[in-house]
Amino acid sequence: MPDRIFNPPPGWKPLDRQTTERGIIAQLMHLSSRPSWLYRGEPRVFPEGLTSLGRFLRKDAPNPVAAECQTINWFVHRAYQHLRDSEHRIMDNMIGVLTIMQHHGAPTRLLDWSKSVWVAAYHSASNDPDEDGLLWSYDARAYWKNVPEKAWQSVLEDLMHAKDSKSYGKAAEACVEALGPSGIIQCTDRMVAQQGVFTFGNPARIDHREMIGRAFLEDTDSAMVMVVPKETKRPLMRILHAMNITAAALFPGINGAGRTVREIAQYAIAVD
Repeated sequence: MPDRIFNPPPGWKPLDRQTTERGIIAQLMHLSSRPSWLYRGEPRVFPEGLTSLGRFLRKDAPNPVAAECQTINWFVHRAYQHLRDSEHRIMDNMIGVLTIMQHHGAPTRLLDWSKSVWVAAYHSASNDPDEDGLLWSYDARAYWKNVPEKAWQSVLEDLMHAKDSKSYGKAAEACVEALGPSGIIQCTDRMVAQQGVFTFGNPARIDHREMIGRAFLEDTDSAMVMVVPKETKRPLMRILHAMNITAAALFPGINGAGRTVREIAQYAIAVD
């Protein structure tokens, strides 16, 4: 299958394509140690920057907000008996509920990012070895400075602080485009391990990359995207494994151990 053509959205600065192990590491080092930056790795070229929920929703869906609230209620009614104490404590507001849903594989309007470029590098290289990966990075602090304060900010706050699906749905019905980095809710071992944060938007099908890019049309050094070529994924995964950036570390538990065994086999990683 031919490589997918990659054209970054406006506002994103593409870094020069590197095809060597040394070149990839140099780019990652260039992007690292930026305290207000967020990073996201993708194992292949996706045509849009949609969340998992956004990919499921059709553009012509008759009532996407009602459908989203139904899935939230279904999850909440069945999740309590399975949650840890640390997870129970944040289930009293909708951003906490969505965080737990995202953690356990349910489609939500949250898009995962990390404060670590190395975690993002792992996600860009750990799957789809026959396709190029991408690593997106942007300055979250500069994003807020570049986006003028408008009415949509109150819409975003209403969504994030809603206490139940009814008030959440009412806020989500607002026909206003909104996107921003959410607060850090590191309530799970996985989020702590991955230094995870989210971007959170309205409507559910909003393109997060496009919205972020709009803020940097005149500031192209604050939003960058690099290609992780398929031929560099194997050596990169070996380096990350030596740094303990593995599934076992990022997905604590037996699931992560199983994923690491797959990585060892798939990328011919030497182990003791």
